[in-house]
Amino acid sequence: MRNWGPIVTDVDSPVAAGSAPVYQVLLLDGDRSPIAPPALSYLTLTICDTLSGTVVNGAQGIDVLNIGRGTLDAFGVLTLALEPGDTSMAEVPGEASVQRSLVLDCAINGGTSPSRRQINLTIVALSGP
Repeated sequence: MRNWGPIVTDVDSPVAAGSAPVYQVLLLDGDRSPIAPPALSYLTLTICDTLSGTVVNGAQGIDVLNIGRGTLDAFGVLTLALEPGDTSMAEVPGEASVQRSLVLDCAINGGTSPSRRQINLTIVALSGP
C-alpha cells in the first residue's frame, strides 16, 4: 500500500498491457491522520499518458469516492480498480512499454483544501509464444 505523502509516486513493478490491476493508497491529511470518506468533498481519478498528458480510456475526472473504480474505507485506504482499457497499449503498436499516470484530485475541509497526487506506472507488452 502506498502512502499519500509524495506528490508524485512511481510504482516499482511494471503492469502487463491489458491487465486490470488493483492499487491501494493510504490517504493522509497534513497532520498524517487518515482521511475518511466524510472528510472529502470529492475524490476523482484521471488516467493519462505520462509524457503527453493524453487521457486514456476516457478516464478523466471519474468519481472514485466509494463509487465505480474506487473504494475509500474509514481508515483512509483507497482501493482503485483499473480496467483492461486503462492498461491497453493499442495507441502505441510495437512499443515494448509506455508510462501512465493515475492522477487523484480531492478536497478536504469543505472543499477549501484541494490536493492532487500522481501515481506513475509502467505498462509493458507481453511477448507472445
